[in-house]
Amino acid sequence: MSDTARVTVCIPAYNAREYLPDLLFSLCAQGPYVEAVVADDASTDDTVAVARAIAAIAPIRIRVFEHEQNIGMFPNCRRAFSYAETDYVTHTGADDLFMPGYFVRCVDVMGQYGAAVMWANGWDMTRHRLTKPHFHQAALDAWKGGVRSALHWLHTHVPGIYSNCWIARRDFLDSVGGIPADEPCGDWVLAMRMMTALRDSNRPFAFTPDLMGYVFRRHNKQHSEKDIVAMLADQVDTVRRHVPEALHAVAIKAVYDKRRKMLNARGIPWPEMLKEAS
Repeated sequence: MSDTARVTVCIPAYNAREYLPDLLFSLCAQGPYVEAVVADDASTDDTVAVARAIAAIAPIRIRVFEHEQNIGMFPNCRRAFSYAETDYVTHTGADDLFMPGYFVRCVDVMGQYGAAVMWANGWDMTRHRLTKPHFHQAALDAWKGGVRSALHWLHTHVPGIYSNCWIARRDFLDSVGGIPADEPCGDWVLAMRMMTALRDSNRPFAFTPDLMGYVFRRHNKQHSEKDIVAMLADQVDTVRRHVPEALHAVAIKAVYDKRRKMLNARGIPWPEMLKEAS
């Protein structure tokens, strides 16, 4: 670990050569306060070579781990966390970005309030343009309402980027078991587990809706029709196993509504196999 790094940004990567350089350069702009872990999941492109080339010249510490077998998104994310050595950790997609000064501000706020975890707002980016904030007004209101309100939101709404847009103390993340490797919606499950632990221990979390430091890039390589249908099945299963039974109907409706919206935006008809279920 470097002498000054406080935050490890864990980056599970697979065939990320196109977008990873922008992410790593955005982390370099954070200064030595941050270090990065790139965990490559047996990419078939030159992701590892690109990451190592940037690491060799970067002003921050970037560690690159290459693995021979592909194990999937959340197992690889969990593996990336295992390499972290700092007091604070977070994770990000290899195609996202961070604004300069973001992590210094996050840790300052967490220290000020004694928070075990912090959620921040951020931007969606499409075709290199910032388009809209991650948190729409209803989500903002839920998070501003405190732990119970935010947990209810997580139980009754399909996760957006707010299931990713967090930074946590490493000891707190470990206390809730880390990101689960065996869950297809591991980021959503982890967000629910963290918020449940905060509720049960009466611990505070920090929320900074005006700190727009996380940039989530949307592009056509993220989701195909097959991906969207598979995600719907995984999210319905996640609801049934992790959401209180009394909220199942509301949560499952939210899952179908969001996936229908995604398909409509791409001009894809609602699959016949799902019409009866919806």
